Amino acid sequence: MSSRVTFGKLEDTLVSLGFEATTGKGGQRIYQHAPTDGLIVLPRHSRDDVVSPAHIAAVKRTLTELDLADPIDFFASLKGG
Repeated sequence: MSSRVTFGKLEDTLVSLGFEATTGKGGQRIYQHAPTDGLIVLPRHSRDDVVSPAHIAAVKRTLTELDLADPIDFFASLKGG
């Protein structure tokens, strides 16, 4: 996987999986998936900022636990494939 995944691409991927994005009081981005009560919180960022590998791993783990995405498909969507 490319080490240059942007928050914009990650957000687009989460929205395509049914998450709704809101902004918290501190500026963090909160992604909620109503059907599963899934929740992902990421730090304040711009769409062009690069996502850290730790945040990508945390999102992947959450999606896997919620049975929302296969890890291979998730990484492919981040790469644009």
